[in-house]
Amino acid sequence: MELDQTYRAIASRLPENKSVRFEMVAGKEELILSPLDKLDETASLKALRKTVKERMPLVDLPEIILEVAARTGFTNAFTHVAESKARASELTTSLCAVLLAQACNTGFEPFTSQDVASLRRDRMVWVEQNYMRDETLIDGNAILVAAQNQIALARLWGGGDVASADGLRFVVPVRTVHAAPNPKYFDRRRSITWYNLISDQRTGLNGITVPGTLRDSLILLAVVLEQQTELQPTHIMTDTGAYSDVVFGLFRLLGY
Repeated sequence: MELDQTYRAIASRLPENKSVRFEMVAGKEELILSPLDKLDETASLKALRKTVKERMPLVDLPEIILEVAARTGFTNAFTHVAESKARASELTTSLCAVLLAQACNTGFEPFTSQDVASLRRDRMVWVEQNYMRDETLIDGNAILVAAQNQIALARLWGGGDVASADGLRFVVPVRTVHAAPNPKYFDRRRSITWYNLISDQRTGLNGITVPGTLRDSLILLAVVLEQQTELQPTHIMTDTGAYSDVVFGLFRLLGY
């Protein structure tokens, strides 16, 4: 009812709205929205940007990950697959290196060092095989989300009740059950979509690998309901690819 009333109110104002018009583009009628006027940057904004830049030292990405691990303890969520309480020496360093290698899709080589026991290739392979699992990644991420939720600046960004869902598409050159043909974007090549949920505090709440060109609306509900952080967003923003009347109705029934 509320959505229908809003649609009708907007439609009634369209004839007088000079910022909205319809034009024929490539034989199709398209809705054209006039761009917003550019706002001039104030002196205070420029001063703030300069101050923030001066307070941010130039450091390598591994240093940032290690500092975050020390501040939050998120690596404690990564337990051994068979011996949950077993902790090898300097395990945090190995875990952070493996996480970076996976996140940057570089493999272990940029992070290995034969002179450092925790960064030897055989050590990192062992850590990946025994500590990197879906459940440990989910638990580790929940710790990071909770830590961000305690930061005053993050709370100014949002209260955690709003989240947006969208996907990134990647060509997959190797054979895998997770990839499927994607003629719309990649001709005959196979691809996956990494569909993720981001909170208004700039934290990642959940992510799902989607094969090929499945509509976002088919997995939107799953990416929202299966997230396991302390944030429980009730307002979900998506593009039109994630919308369908059925999914909208399901969200409505669930209280969103």
